[in-house]
This record gives sequence, C-alpha cells and structure tokens, in this order.
Amino acid sequence: MSLYWHRPHVTAPHTLGTAGLIPSLRHVVTPAAAIATIADIAPGRLTVGFATGFTGRHALGPKKRLPWAYVKRYVQQLRGLLHGETVEVDGALCRLMPSAGYMLPFPIEVPIFLAASGPLGRQVAKEVADGVIMPSLFVTGGFDTCVVTAFRRRDTSHCISVMASR
Repeated sequence: MSLYWHRPHVTAPHTLGTAGLIPSLRHVVTPAAAIATIADIAPGRLTVGFATGFTGRHALGPKKRLPWAYVKRYVQQLRGLLHGETVEVDGALCRLMPSAGYMLPFPIEVPIFLAASGPLGRQVAKEVADGVIMPSLFVTGGFDTCVVTAFRRRDTSHCISVMASR
C-alpha cells in the first residue's frame, strides 16, 4: 500500500492517504478492514485513494484499466461496509463483523478520492467520492486540483499530497 502525506503546519498532525489502490487487486472487505483499523489508530487523518489501475494492472498482465462502473460499485460497497451495512460482493453477502472493542463504531467516515483525469472518471468521482486525485494543473467542475495533489471537494484548505501548489 503506497502512502502519501502532507504536513501544512509544523504543529499539525500528519495526514495519511493511500495513493491509488486498484479495486480488482483486493476483495473489498480487505481494504475496508484496513481502513477501519487505521481510522481507529489515527482518527480523522486518513484519506483513501482509488484508481482504475491502468499502470498497475498493465504490470501484472491485464492491458486494460478497470471500467469506471466497476470502480464505482467497489467504492459503494466499501462505503457500505464502513457504515456497518451488509453488501453483495460477487453474489455473496459480506459485512465487517469486528469483535467488541477492536474497531470504531459504525459508521466509519473516511474521505475517499478517485484518480480520475477524464470526463467519465471525474463524473464517477462526483457521484461516489469526496475528491479527486489529478496529475496536472487543470480545474474540473466541483474540484480544486493541483499538481499530483488531491483536495476535498468542499474544503480546499485540506491538501493531501507530496507536492502541493495552488
């Protein structure tokens, strides 16, 4: 799991985030449990990023990125799990069932960002994500962006990146 961070003030705590998890590489329960654990250890400091996996999937064999419909459904399943819901995954019902005292109470709220540079990806991000990860300095409707940076849709003061520029 790749992590990126930004420390805007010396006295502020680190913000952690995954840099482009690829949904087809992990069953949705696995990142849900990991996210719940990190959210418990570092409350309010985690942001999760997902991508279609063009580069990562290409390195492993498949030459195509995931369809945006797949990514959208995965994010919906993930949010459902983090809210304590039972979700259908590949025809089976799944839910997080932690032992008492081993996970935050539901719902677990963690910002989810999508790496999306095209119009369809940005539309899916607007529908299911809290922000977008962009590789360049162009602005899309509803999102503030900067080089290799993600911003929350409504809180542009909370920048998550290795290199921030506004």
